[in-house]
Amino acid sequence: MCRAGTRNTDVRRRRSYYYGFGKGNSIHAYTPEEWGLGGSSASSASNSTHSLAILILVGAVIAVPAILAPIWLVVGVLKLNIGAVLLCLLCTLLFTGGWFFVLKSIRGEFQARKLRRARGLPKPWYAVTDDQARTWFEERPGSLAITRENFPNSSTPFPDEARDASGTHQQGPGSDVGRPAHDRGGVSRNRRPGTSTGKGHPSY
Repeated sequence: MCRAGTRNTDVRRRRSYYYGFGKGNSIHAYTPEEWGLGGSSASSASNSTHSLAILILVGAVIAVPAILAPIWLVVGVLKLNIGAVLLCLLCTLLFTGGWFFVLKSIRGEFQARKLRRARGLPKPWYAVTDDQARTWFEERPGSLAITRENFPNSSTPFPDEARDASGTHQQGPGSDVGRPAHDRGGVSRNRRPGTSTGKGHPSY
């Protein structure tokens, strides 16, 4: 069980696809590079935060404080004004850090658009769960391999996992597989004939 849990954790870290609706009723599989800004997690929620135009507008608004905050921080340090230094440091972390994050997101979305256009994929508007995506692709065989690697968060066991679980149950709690020799009634290699077993009877 521990090995299976570790395997599933590793699979989640190297996720192959994200799934979502475009403007139509079809679910599409996107690689992490194609996903870009992604889609809203709610099926009917506003997707404005995932819009490239809104993101560019936010970047433009915070650009001024993002540039001025580090400058005023340097001025505060030169004038030894502790209050100004602390205030400008906070503004630098908030505005400048947020601005760089927005720029990174915009650049990633432009790259994702190029990749999606090459494959004819629409922009993902609404994300779906792995179980929803798995059901969709199971109803359309051959479009995507139904494996744990492609659907790491699916709650339903896959055929190979079901077989492994079935084999474990067939062994049962009384199975001798994996048990030490002395627990199976055999003779331990570390014991010599005629030595005591600790229960008052010699072992042969």
